[in-house]
Amino acid sequence: VAAFASLKLKNEVTIVSISDKTSELICESILMKIKCKKYSLYLMGIYRSPQSNLENSIDVILTQLDKIHDPNNPIVIMGDINVDSLTVNNENQILSEALEGYNIKRLELPATRITHHSRTSIDFICTNLNEEQVACNVTITGLSDHTAQVCRIMAEKEKTTTNVTMRRIVNE
Repeated sequence: VAAFASLKLKNEVTIVSISDKTSELICESILMKIKCKKYSLYLMGIYRSPQSNLENSIDVILTQLDKIHDPNNPIVIMGDINVDSLTVNNENQILSEALEGYNIKRLELPATRITHHSRTSIDFICTNLNEEQVACNVTITGLSDHTAQVCRIMAEKEKTTTNVTMRRIVNE
């Protein structure tokens, strides 16, 4: 998982928490806080092995979410969850119900892992933001057997002020 923050944003990015070594084979995660002018955005990156137990992985994710002091702030979770959203199954239901407790929904993505034999959407972007506030797309990079997921947050732009001097010239 890679995160990019433009230097123009002038935001402070801090690591809130990294999953410990005991969860390495279950679900690896990092939780970051991006301090904006009027709020803080929490960004979590995760990787869940396809062999790991989903409920144990969800416990790791929820433990990270519990470290967010103000859950009313925007939250975005991205990564490889290894739960195919293109297939209706019990795993999707379990994941959705766990995230709903934090007012977080999984956004619909097209296939994110395409092979000669299958097309699955096992990567995810989840958020508590309204869908109008996020723009997501997938991009084939050739770096991996997965596509890259790009998520843009529609944040308020800081107003720039320009000093304007006006003079009135009076002819005598």
